[in-house]
Amino acid sequence: MERKNERLQGDSWLYFNDALKGLDENTSDQYLKRFIEFLEFYDYTTETLFNEQLAASKADDPRKKKLIPMKVVQFQEKLIENGLKSGSTMNVEKALRKFFKANELDFKINGNKIVSESDEIPGITKAQLKQIFDLTGSVRMKTIIVMARDSGLRIGDLCNLKIKEFDPVITNPKLEFHTIEITQEKLRGTAKRLKANPVFGPESLYWLRKWISERDKIKTDSEFLFVNVKDVQEHIQSKGQKHKKTNKGDKVDSANISVIFRQLRDKSGLKETGVSIHSLRKMFKTSLEYVGVQTSWVNKFSGRKGEGTGGIYLKPVPEELINVYKNAYSALSFGEETNIEKIESIEEQNRILQNRIRELEESQHSEASIKNMVLRILAENAPGTLTSLEIKKNLERSDITISTEIDKRK
Repeated sequence: MERKNERLQGDSWLYFNDALKGLDENTSDQYLKRFIEFLEFYDYTTETLFNEQLAASKADDPRKKKLIPMKVVQFQEKLIENGLKSGSTMNVEKALRKFFKANELDFKINGNKIVSESDEIPGITKAQLKQIFDLTGSVRMKTIIVMARDSGLRIGDLCNLKIKEFDPVITNPKLEFHTIEITQEKLRGTAKRLKANPVFGPESLYWLRKWISERDKIKTDSEFLFVNVKDVQEHIQSKGQKHKKTNKGDKVDSANISVIFRQLRDKSGLKETGVSIHSLRKMFKTSLEYVGVQTSWVNKFSGRKGEGTGGIYLKPVPEELINVYKNAYSALSFGEETNIEKIESIEEQNRILQNRIRELEESQHSEASIKNMVLRILAENAPGTLTSLEIKKNLERSDITISTEIDKRK
């Protein structure tokens, strides 16, 4: 980008220009473009902008320190009104930060920022997520998807969960809601690592128990809940990011999970939506707020920085977290049957039927004889689940196998 402009003058511009040279060309051009637009909008030159911030930094009145930050936010709002995506307006703030840092001046955007983390994240509907969920046969991936949906956690924090945090889920098979407290990964631009108090609902715990059962077969000594089910070879992502080789039983790489999610998205015909695993964090927030959960509670669950009304005083005990969450869980749930005893009973009945049908098929019985025996087996092993009359009608109207019919009824 052409660096000759009447508003770019004095030593303040020379220092800023040197700082821009340390960036890649595209980033440097984007910063400078928004920076010049900002100068023109408020009729600044680099020197008058520098002198105003210098005076504000020395002022006794703290309100003067907020003048330029407020102008940045107002300018961002103006750009959005003119059709610019909110994420793109971040270049205004980044350029101003770079300018003042190059000139040895502090600069912070305090209070409300125009850009929220969810503005540029494509939203995902429950129906779309169910499409992706149904497409994978991986128990681990199904577990990750429903736990990400149920908790609102970032994928990095989900992959950092320790298996010991879910001991109560393992020891109590009837437990339907479980909450923990975690310290999230430190994010760029944040002063400290934030706490989160995620709650996991019945669908999460159902798939979690299934995953732990599979995990036990891997024979890993990893402390992490999610581990590789096989060796992962070194590979390079489309953005040029290289991921190291990891072995079976090692902690799963969050970047690899993101790739798998995108692959499932593409296979399900949702590529054009641009949704990612992080879209589930946005879904969590919007779904709970839509059914009336206060923002302060949503932030507490998912570990968001903004606390919302009354959030600073919110110090709930686990029972309170679960009660608030439980009342809103239908907004997140796929609506699948998650009563553990009922599910296990049906699965056991299915196993019995599959084994018996296999035995009958290997025998010399006629098709009609097999059907009659299947009806008798159902009456003996699945009372109240499928009646003989219902099965008989199904068998008469089609060639659907018994196992398929049972799967549909589950």
